[in-house]
Amino acid sequence: MVVVLLLVLCSPCVSSADARGSLEKNYHGVIAIVTYDGEGNAVVRGSGFIVREDGVVVTNYHVISDVRDIRIKAGNKFLGVRGFLYVDKASDVVILKAGGNHLQAVNIGDDSKIEIGEKVYFEGSAGGPENTVSDGVLSGIKEVTPRRKVLEITAPIPSGGSGGAVFNHHGEVIGIATVLMRDGQSLNFVMPVAVIKGKIDSGMGKVISLQDVEREDYEKTADYWLYVGAAYGWVSMLQKEIEAYKEAVRINPDLWETQYNLGLAYYNAGMYQSAIGAYEEAVRINPDLWEAQYNLGLAYTDAGMDAEAIGPFKQAARINPGNEQAYLNLGGSYCRLRQYKDGVGAYKQAVRIKPDDEKAQAALGQAYYDSGMYKEAIEAYRQAISVKPDFEEAYYMLGSAYGRLNMYSDAIGVYKQAVRIRPDDDRAHFMLGIFYLLAGDKDLALEEHKILKGLDPAQAKTLFYLIYKEAD
Repeated sequence: MVVVLLLVLCSPCVSSADARGSLEKNYHGVIAIVTYDGEGNAVVRGSGFIVREDGVVVTNYHVISDVRDIRIKAGNKFLGVRGFLYVDKASDVVILKAGGNHLQAVNIGDDSKIEIGEKVYFEGSAGGPENTVSDGVLSGIKEVTPRRKVLEITAPIPSGGSGGAVFNHHGEVIGIATVLMRDGQSLNFVMPVAVIKGKIDSGMGKVISLQDVEREDYEKTADYWLYVGAAYGWVSMLQKEIEAYKEAVRINPDLWETQYNLGLAYYNAGMYQSAIGAYEEAVRINPDLWEAQYNLGLAYTDAGMDAEAIGPFKQAARINPGNEQAYLNLGGSYCRLRQYKDGVGAYKQAVRIKPDDEKAQAALGQAYYDSGMYKEAIEAYRQAISVKPDFEEAYYMLGSAYGRLNMYSDAIGVYKQAVRIRPDDDRAHFMLGIFYLLAGDKDLALEEHKILKGLDPAQAKTLFYLIYKEAD
């Protein structure tokens, strides 16, 4: 089965006159990269682009990993590579220093300004006499880990295109095309150009020779397996995703990203105990990673371990005080343990962060209700309804809170409003009947019974029994 992460919506990957026209000023800045083994044999061919006219070149790390010599082909010129200015295996990019002067460099753009659906162009070497150009749009921004993101484009990236440039419609580079292979499958995405910004000029005069930079086969690194796992996850191949992350953990068990992603994959597979183990390792390595603390809390919750979930949720809220969801889940854990006072405190924090969240207001109301603080519950439910006037569950609980305080007329008004919003709301009709009965209006209670007969005969029968039992 072929795993292709790009949603190929455009034409086949051939040279496009329109695309070349928009990239004409950068065309000669995109180059081919040829690597050689110790016997002088060409072993890998990839792409790259010139970012400085004195021969500073960007490409993928995996294109040049574990090779003896590197050359670039810029137009009709073959230039040797003196060494490295920058190596970032985590982002699969390198900056090389090649020979030559007065070369044509590309213009570097800002990937943070590109919008989903915006036109993009890929340009790279596919092994032919000319560069290949394809066009498409930015179709998404994918999260590899909470600290690593890649771009998803519809422009096809051919074999040999890894390390090539992805341009916006202004002709500025916004990403580095990346093609990884696994079991004959092509895993394609784009590294945002931000990973090299600030690095292009910082290494001037500090060229490290090819022999002095320790390199390794990229497929033997944890980073490679991290990207492979993410790629499988994006196409819902969960078992392969787990296997890839397990391999990444085997290679480097102390990289929090591998543990975190393994935990996420286990969690998505419903393997909560395994997820807990992986997240605990991620937290051990990086205690201040709020996402790992939060997800650990979720895994404990879904494993039915609310007492254990409290600590991670509290840590997530401490690290990221603006995280409303951490407080909401913390409140839920407290309330399921019947620690309502603490639950109220957590929900109040969630409401403070986002007062227009009707679910947070309703959760606060439920915590007040369960702790017997009905007046406070009423206020919280009313706030929830003010945010979302058609919030049925809030009406139901607000009416119940009024009932707890024997405020029958107010309860009747609430359920009437619920019925106006949804005339076939059987629960609201049932509760209307109950409160009419409690208010001493048997006739109106019977009217609700008649309506309920067509909505929920079982509830209608119960209401009828209560009406005549009250009469007796």
